[in-house]
Amino acid sequence: PIEPTPPVIEPPVIDPTPGPGTSTLPDIVLPTAAPENPRECTIWGDPHIVTFDGVKGNWYGRGIAWIVRSDTVLMQGRFKPTPFTNGRAATDAIAIGG
Repeated sequence: PIEPTPPVIEPPVIDPTPGPGTSTLPDIVLPTAAPENPRECTIWGDPHIVTFDGVKGNWYGRGIAWIVRSDTVLMQGRFKPTPFTNGRAATDAIAIGG
């Protein structure tokens, strides 16, 4: 059978006019206000993790896991072994949505 052609998704329109204090990047207007007490989490490598509440850890398991899962932000990481990490899983891909 012939597969249907997927719909074409148009990219968002971005105003290319440089914003104040920049020379090449447009201003980015966020649709919501920033949180009063912003926090950050960090993930790098195989992965090393610092959570939003400051807990540090390492994870060497293979598979797909949630990094952030909230009402507004969704992030998943895919981790798999590599020859460079002696068979331990390392960050292979990250998917972000929201």
